[in-house]
Amino acid sequence: MAREMGMSQTAVSRIWRAFGLQPHPGWILSIGALVVVIGCTDMTPRQQGTVSGAAIGAAGGAGIAAIAGGNAWTGAIIGGAAGAVAGNIHGGHQ
Repeated sequence: MAREMGMSQTAVSRIWRAFGLQPHPGWILSIGALVVVIGCTDMTPRQQGTVSGAAIGAAGGAGIAAIAGGNAWTGAIIGGAAGAVAGNIHGGHQ
């Protein structure tokens, strides 16, 4: 992961610890959260809101769809789109 992000392993480990990220269980969510945190550092507030809203919306949509017995991918797509729109609006007001 450090190589993919162009960072040292030490820097990645520090970021993981700072945000309480764990490789197991749910390592995919941890990596996704780390990418969002690192990727948002050079963004405008509107861009940060859009990315963060999409990530939160996708996770929420997938979870709700899975619990309701629907397709988690469809829930993630719908939740991500709704979250991105809401995040973009919120980010534009900051």
